[in-house]
Amino acid sequence: MRTARLSETLLNFREVRAGLGADLKLGGGVSLAADLGLVTDRKFDYFDRGVRLDGDTGLYGSLAIKASF
Repeated sequence: MRTARLSETLLNFREVRAGLGADLKLGGGVSLAADLGLVTDRKFDYFDRGVRLDGDTGLYGSLAIKASF
């Protein structure tokens, strides 16, 4: 199998996600944010090199504490 060199080339990237998010205000300008979902489709197209990669589906999530001053 031959590996294509992909440095210094253009990339078209597409990702489709479905998920839910919530923000909970804790008071005093502080809040808690959470996101959880599924990546349903991911494509990488190096069109000027003729290389197209299809990504797998997968879960994503995040948890964050936000503060405003």
